[in-house]
Amino acid sequence: MNGMNDFDHPTEPELVAAELTAYLDGELGEHDRLRVEQRLISDESYRGELQRHQQVWDALDSLPKATADAKFAQTTIEIVAQSAAVDEATQQKTVKTARWYWLAAAAVCTLFCFSLGYLAITAVASRENNRLVRDLPMLENLDGYEQVDSLEFLELLEQSGLFSGETSSDI
Repeated sequence: MNGMNDFDHPTEPELVAAELTAYLDGELGEHDRLRVEQRLISDESYRGELQRHQQVWDALDSLPKATADAKFAQTTIEIVAQSAAVDEATQQKTVKTARWYWLAAAAVCTLFCFSLGYLAITAVASRENNRLVRDLPMLENLDGYEQVDSLEFLELLEQSGLFSGETSSDI
């Protein structure tokens, strides 16, 4: 099956009925009108279908004409106005709800961006702080190191474990 139902494509009788109805109503263009008239001349079943349609039209024409009084028109207008008011209220509620969702989404995005910024700044600052903590023993003795005249003396101090917090006897 191709996935389409019977309502997607009109059947041949439906097409014929639509074409004959348009012909009887005078809604066909010149080309289509001539084509229908040619088919009426040559096709007896088509002519019979036109006669059935003509009989239905004649029967409809013989029915009494219905008239609507002023009360009918007034109640119809009231129903339409009431329906429009309900539609307007529903639309306003939908707009308010949509506005609320956008505001909530903006607040969540803002909170997320602030949190991400805070985490990034904290990570950078703690990296700097960790480096300072690592270099603290050297910084505490910086004045003494500046008094040393030779690199060999500093190397001896390093071997003694002064910079790492260990002594050579711990090794």
